[in-house]
Amino acid sequence: MDISVVDLNRVEVYEAGASLITLLAYPREREEVWAQVHASLCSYALRIKSASEPDLATVPQPMKPIYAFRLQQDIGRDLRTLERRIRDRMIAGRMGNGRTCTALVASACPMAISRFSTSAKSVLPLP
Repeated sequence: MDISVVDLNRVEVYEAGASLITLLAYPREREEVWAQVHASLCSYALRIKSASEPDLATVPQPMKPIYAFRLQQDIGRDLRTLERRIRDRMIAGRMGNGRTCTALVASACPMAISRFSTSAKSVLPLP
């Protein structure tokens, strides 16, 4: 099992969040893919922050140049793929929750499902 450490004293908050989301969505990808998705998430976070807080958009801030020069089409592509991967991970988690539910006593199951198919497991509510 790989262990990743994020030192919050050395990175900005948006970079730490981007690292966590990247590792969750791409657990076994190459470093290049992680770097691209991470840069897209950080760039997107900075753009959203400057759009939501216009006063801070003119104040100098430390940031890596790769975040400023990331193309919008690259950000959009990476975010679409990221959204699909996170959605698939959430469905897999619900299905795992369903397996755990069937292993437990039937009365402990949150839903009464007559036929426990993959489709039925994918709609189980999150705990």
